[in-house]
Amino acid sequence: MQKKDIPSGSSGRQPYLAHRVADQLLGRIKRRHRPGDRLAGQVQLAKQFGVSVGTMRRALGELAARGWIHRSQRSGTFVGEGPRGIGGIIGLLASPP
Repeated sequence: MQKKDIPSGSSGRQPYLAHRVADQLLGRIKRRHRPGDRLAGQVQLAKQFGVSVGTMRRALGELAARGWIHRSQRSGTFVGEGPRGIGGIIGLLASPP
């Protein structure tokens, strides 16, 4: 990785890295997992990706916010149904009761 790829300043570095890790983890999820599958713990994932636990926590938070995973304290992290967005909301609203 070239230095110009990483934003300058310590405050910009972690969110950028967490975003990249989230994208890489999402690729892995799409290739290897199905909805409901349990993912490894955040410490183990951090080791696999070579990042800090804090960075992995932010990456997992990003994926959870987008609907790709759901997290439950003490139970683990599980693959979700897919992205939440306006299309998913419209589909729910348009579905008959």
